[in-house]
Amino acid sequence: MRSQAERTAHDLMKLQEAVKLAADDNEQLKRSHEKMHVELLEHRQQEKLMSSENEVMHSDNVHLRKHIAVLELRTKEFEGLKFESRKLAEDRDLLQCELEESRRLMDIVKQQSEEAWKTLENERELRRTLQRQLHDQTDERDRWTRMASLRMEVDEDGEFDGAGFVPEGPMEPKSLFDELQTSSPHDRQVDVTDEQLAL
Repeated sequence: MRSQAERTAHDLMKLQEAVKLAADDNEQLKRSHEKMHVELLEHRQQEKLMSSENEVMHSDNVHLRKHIAVLELRTKEFEGLKFESRKLAEDRDLLQCELEESRRLMDIVKQQSEEAWKTLENERELRRTLQRQLHDQTDERDRWTRMASLRMEVDEDGEFDGAGFVPEGPMEPKSLFDELQTSSPHDRQVDVTDEQLAL
């Protein structure tokens, strides 16, 4: 009986130790469960935070893509403007060359016009001089002709002896128009008016 009681006490002690160990394990499991629960809450909080950050990053990514598209469009427009600017610069250089050439031609035309005007003025003056000489020579020739006719009339009447009278032969030409005076009256006719000389 005694040995049985001892065994029972011994088993009871083991059972108490086992219960105590089970209670310790249960307490440890409870603390571990609470810790895991806290960690789970932290992980969920971090997940929410990461999800919010992910949404912000996605929004920023969309915004950046739109900005990149705008920049690409602006880059293409800038390249187009650079091409147009280069073409305009080439056109400006070409127009500048044409303008310089036009100015050079205008200077040449102006110089030629001035030379032509001077030549025309000289020709006008020469025509006036020649007309005056021709007019003077014609008047002198007419005077000599009238004097010769008068002498012939006086000789016929016998009242003029011709003393001191210059012979009616042709005068020694003083100029080219003197030679023209020796030609026929038709050849001597010069149809030059003041309006023509003024041209």
